[in-house]
Amino acid sequence: MARRPPAILLFLTSVVGVSATSLVTSSLPDIVDAFDAPAAAAGLVLGASTVPGIVLAIVVGLLADRFGRKGLLVGSLLLFGVAGVAGAFAPTFGVFLAFRALQGAGSSALLNLGATVIGDHWEGTERSAMIGRNTAFVTVSIAILPTVGGLLTDFVGWQGPFFLFALAIPLGVAVWLRVPETELPPAPSLAEQLSTSARFAVGRRMLVIVGLCVTVFVVLFGASLTIAPFHAEEVFGLSASARGLLLGLPAIAATIVATLLGRLVGRFGRVALVTAGGLVYAGAYLTMGLAPAVWLFAAAILVVGAAEGLTIPVLQDATLSGAPPERRGIAVSVFGSAARLGQTLGPAIAGVTLAGVGTRGSFWIFAGIAMLIAVGAWGGGRILRTHPAPV
Repeated sequence: MARRPPAILLFLTSVVGVSATSLVTSSLPDIVDAFDAPAAAAGLVLGASTVPGIVLAIVVGLLADRFGRKGLLVGSLLLFGVAGVAGAFAPTFGVFLAFRALQGAGSSALLNLGATVIGDHWEGTERSAMIGRNTAFVTVSIAILPTVGGLLTDFVGWQGPFFLFALAIPLGVAVWLRVPETELPPAPSLAEQLSTSARFAVGRRMLVIVGLCVTVFVVLFGASLTIAPFHAEEVFGLSASARGLLLGLPAIAATIVATLLGRLVGRFGRVALVTAGGLVYAGAYLTMGLAPAVWLFAAAILVVGAAEGLTIPVLQDATLSGAPPERRGIAVSVFGSAARLGQTLGPAIAGVTLAGVGTRGSFWIFAGIAMLIAVGAWGGGRILRTHPAPV
């Protein structure tokens, strides 16, 4: 195995990957005002940086398996930094969105490639621990970056957060200098690579992981991020700032559990952890729907973070452990696309349940969906424990 890269560089790469949205969310009203755009255009500001990843994640995975990780990782960081800073100088809203799309093209590779490089250089429980730490960095950054972006906007203007994107450029230089290239077997023909990658992606093991991943992100983005704010306002009368504090609570528990991931996987195994995570999700959402007091509601939200730590990094670790080096890029990319699908479906399902049964009934429905995580993990346990045959 080649020398290991500095782990902090890979963790920071993942943080950069999520900063395209989390760093600017607090600035959205200021951005649309600066361009005299309607409030509804705020969705375009975020969507322009996320939509490219839906398609490009798979493309990047194929390229990484064919040509290596390092060049793509460095190029993505440089594109992210240059396009991000350029957005601060955009003369029109249309040009601004174009720069955001270019930045999104860069960010689409960062989370996936960072995890792929971890898979290339660590094995077993060490890899589990590294994936957990990487997840902890991302979770903490998602909780902190909106505040950083808000402060920069207050003191510098809406362009302030965009200047911070320039830090991706020296990070790209550091990755070029310190991260070794992964040694891959000779690349087959493009047609053969596409064929074998497709067979691997639809193999039983990957299908089980994809199904669990989609379901996890459906319940998170449906119940925690869509229903919970409405319930907090309607039932407990909480203000926007108080709701924001509540939604930040899961980051605490998720970070603690993620940092312990290596020990937990070594002691209990991935199947038991994901099964437990599904049960914890279900119990937390039932409690949120029944909670008579805000303190119990807040405690249940905190517990959801523990379930995040028991599911998302464990499933990502399972994805890496079941993929040979020449399929690792596409495997992680498929996992990323599944996550984006769940992030899209969750709020859509929540919108339907909110209209039909209100917030309490919606929590109970999502508790039932969360039970599918436990059932799927337990039922697919044999498949998850078995490494796929070469394709």
